[in-house]
Amino acid sequence: MKQSDLLDSKIWTTKDIDEAYRILDELSSSVAVTELRSNEIKLVSYMGESGGKVSFAICDPPDPSSPKRTRNIGMPSGFTEMDKQEFVDSWLGGNEAFYTELKRNGYLLNIGGTLYSCSSETLGTVCSRCNLGGSGLTDKYSILRDSFITEKLAQRRVKCSVVMRCSDEGMKKVFAVLGGTYTPIPQNAIKDIVTAAEDELLEGEKSEFCGITADNFVTRMYFEFPSIAEEFRKVYGLDTTVMPGLCITTSDVGDSSLTVRGTQRTEEGLPFYVGKVSRIHRGDVDIDKYIDDVRSNIFTEYSKLPVRILELLAIDVYDVKETIKEVMNRSGLAKIIGRKYSEQFAEAASQEFSPAKSYNAFDIADFISKVPGRIMGMSDYAREAFANCTKDVFFVDFEEICGTTMLGLTA
Repeated sequence: MKQSDLLDSKIWTTKDIDEAYRILDELSSSVAVTELRSNEIKLVSYMGESGGKVSFAICDPPDPSSPKRTRNIGMPSGFTEMDKQEFVDSWLGGNEAFYTELKRNGYLLNIGGTLYSCSSETLGTVCSRCNLGGSGLTDKYSILRDSFITEKLAQRRVKCSVVMRCSDEGMKKVFAVLGGTYTPIPQNAIKDIVTAAEDELLEGEKSEFCGITADNFVTRMYFEFPSIAEEFRKVYGLDTTVMPGLCITTSDVGDSSLTVRGTQRTEEGLPFYVGKVSRIHRGDVDIDKYIDDVRSNIFTEYSKLPVRILELLAIDVYDVKETIKEVMNRSGLAKIIGRKYSEQFAEAASQEFSPAKSYNAFDIADFISKVPGRIMGMSDYAREAFANCTKDVFFVDFEEICGTTMLGLTA
């Protein structure tokens, strides 16, 4: 991994599977985990730059053996300064971009007498080791805050796992200070999961790789299985494509558990989730057992949607607007976007259905499932929440909805 790849802003994307696996291997090989006690970690506050010099406040905890503390709580034990260029060259690998990160974060970590630059998310994990939290500790830096955190780390003396990334040039950067029970799961373990999926579902055929998005914190990979979609079409006599796939999310710096979600989509719609298996970074990690859980909880889900679609095709819908409103309510989507906007959506959506045509329950479910792809500027959080509920759109009780007097019909 190149030194510049350690920057928080670094992002990797590709739709080439060989390149994606190279990225996973590079991320996996760059991680180093050091186990120590929290009292071995101290913060060094960045004080600013003046006249070509950078200044720092040294934070040391009070001497616990002293009958009377020699300084007030929350005050640094000393100050130092050095030539800025010397500091950048000696401690930051000569890269000014790391100095920009330091000015934004406001501190370094002193571990065993060595200074380490940190990611933007490191401090939150440091505070967790001494039972501190809140935006007041992480949003604005100060020497008082850093001295206080250092003192609490010394008092706690808990086991910690310091997770670093190391560049080929030898620079090390701290990305997280996690608990002593943390178990790293290499990111290239994803390859074993994909191979198992291909062996189990495709009988050795290759999946279709849809892309990877990765940074130094979280990696997401997407796969689809066109051969299974074609099998669904033949077995169930479907006119529409039901495309199954996998979304695999992982992190080796504690930002995410190893999570596999089954996905499905119809025609040109966005994928929605149909099963989930997660493994936190703790204790013994058995990848084979994890893959068995993926088989049991995800692979078995894929055939349920094609069967349900056949049922939906046989259910006639007479009042499109009321049906959409009821489906939004029962699936939980109305709660996600808000009742007010749900009403507006039902009104607008119903205008896209011609009164001169007949519709079935699948037409309604499929229309709603594709909504996120039609909304420009939808936040990732909202899109994720929508995807979590979209599967439920197909499985709400259309039989009851379309047979109730509420819609002016009889069963």
